[in-house]
Amino acid sequence: MNHDNAVIVRAGSNSLHASWLLPESPDFDLFILEYEASPDEPKTTYVERVRLPGNKVGGWNEFFKSRPDILKKYSQIALMDNDLECNSVDINLAFRMGREYGLWLWQPALTWDSYFSYAVFLRNPVFKLRYVNFIEMMCPFFSAEHLKRCLGLFDLGYETGIDRFWCRMRDGAEHKYAVLDAVELRHTEPVGSAAYLQGFVGETANYQTVIDRMEQRFGVYFRGPVAYAGVLRTRTIIRGRLLMALFSLVIGLGIRKTKIRRWFVKSGSDHIRHNLTRPIAINKVVNL
Repeated sequence: MNHDNAVIVRAGSNSLHASWLLPESPDFDLFILEYEASPDEPKTTYVERVRLPGNKVGGWNEFFKSRPDILKKYSQIALMDNDLECNSVDINLAFRMGREYGLWLWQPALTWDSYFSYAVFLRNPVFKLRYVNFIEMMCPFFSAEHLKRCLGLFDLGYETGIDRFWCRMRDGAEHKYAVLDAVELRHTEPVGSAAYLQGFVGETANYQTVIDRMEQRFGVYFRGPVAYAGVLRTRTIIRGRLLMALFSLVIGLGIRKTKIRRWFVKSGSDHIRHNLTRPIAINKVVNL
């Protein structure tokens, strides 16, 4: 285990993590936190398996508490869901871009045929990256310094909704959170389809109930993701809400590839509207 970057995955029987180690040498160490037995990966010296049944966020919390060395050893850490289809080239590039642009929290974009919750995370091919006010729990990449500030969220006992607050932990956050359109991966399963395998039962299975409780706790109400600026493939920097909304129209081309056409149309129109009208809201409001 000798890299500066780490990937942590909560892995089950259908986990795709083995493909993340190929075709080029990974620029990261891989920690496989198994909530059930998972597939074998190529034999390397930069993989560690930990048997850790239970919930996703609870598992992250337990792992970081038991391994304080992780945040000291690694400068960048990704928390990836196990149903993401990508490879070592994609992950290596995501880490390099995080360092190149001085990001605190970021994620690769999703292919147009992915299952998704928010259209803002679908790849926009005219951009290299877009600066946003929200990164979801599917595939967040953190600077170690920012992850340290967010660990208190993992300890609250909530299994969803914490992603609405980890972009509200620090001031000076403009251009520090981003979706990387130069890197894409495919989310292969419907959102929430494996929730029961990770402990989502009873009231905890109702995402909105948990989110409402968290918003009331902090007095902060999330009004939707916004992409407020970006870097084009030409490296030209784009700012302004009207321009960002206009460039957002490009993802409409994905209508022919999506698996969830009706949701694609609704979420895509919401994305354009949010870029025009919703508050960016990345100032610090959460103290833990």
